[in-house]
Amino acid sequence: MPDLCVHCGMFATVFNKEDQPVCMRCREKNPKRYVCSKCKSLMTIRKGKYGSFWGCSGYPMCDNSVSIKQALMKERNKTNIK
Repeated sequence: MPDLCVHCGMFATVFNKEDQPVCMRCREKNPKRYVCSKCKSLMTIRKGKYGSFWGCSGYPMCDNSVSIKQALMKERNKTNIK
């Protein structure tokens, strides 16, 4: 499964300086930062058999994870409410 860009959700073709998948259009944007909703640690990009996802840096104490697509949808919903 191809990786999705952490900024826009399009298919990623490269990785930024923090090894986050990005498309060519978003490659110069600043790396994304997310905080774990369970333990407040930073989330980092992890690679799994179904593609990249956001995983808690507190693993194995915290096993929270979010797909890139879910993170983008939550982010868009927050901006639409305000």
